[in-house]
Amino acid sequence: MLAPLFPNIQDVQTDARLIRSQADRLESYERGPQLSWQSHAAKLDAIKGEVNDMGRKLCRLETIRRTLAPWQQAEVDRIAGVVPRLASETRGAILFGGDHQHTLWLATYEKYTDSLYNQSSKLANSINEAVKYARVSKDYREVSHELGLPAAS
Repeated sequence: MLAPLFPNIQDVQTDARLIRSQADRLESYERGPQLSWQSHAAKLDAIKGEVNDMGRKLCRLETIRRTLAPWQQAEVDRIAGVVPRLASETRGAILFGGDHQHTLWLATYEKYTDSLYNQSSKLANSINEAVKYARVSKDYREVSHELGLPAAS
C-alpha cells in the first residue's frame, strides 16, 4: 500500500487514465463524423468531471506537499502544471464544439482533443513511474531493515 509513501497519487493516476480513455474515445469520434454533437458533449462533460476531480485531489496533495519527499514534491508540481492545461483544453473543446456543432472535423477541435489525450497520457505515464518508484523504494527499505542494513534515504 502506498498511502504512507505518497497519499492520493493513485487517485490522481486513475483520473488521468480515465481522461486519457475519454479523450481517446473523442479522437475516435472524429473518424466517425456521423456521431452527433451530443455524443461529443457527453464525453467532454465526463472529461470535465474527471479534471475537476483531479483538481480537488491536487489541492489535497498541495496541502501536504511540504511533508513529502523531494521526488514526490516534483511529481505534485508536474501534476499542478498539467491540470490547468487539461481544464483549459476541455473548456476550449466544449466552447468550440458548442459553437461548431456541425463542423467538429475542423483542425481546431482536433487540436483540443489531441491535446487532451497527449497531456493525460503524459501525466498518467509520469504518475505510473512515480508509483513504481514508491513501491521499489518501500521494498528496498523493508529488505534493508530485514537484513539489518543501515537505512538509506
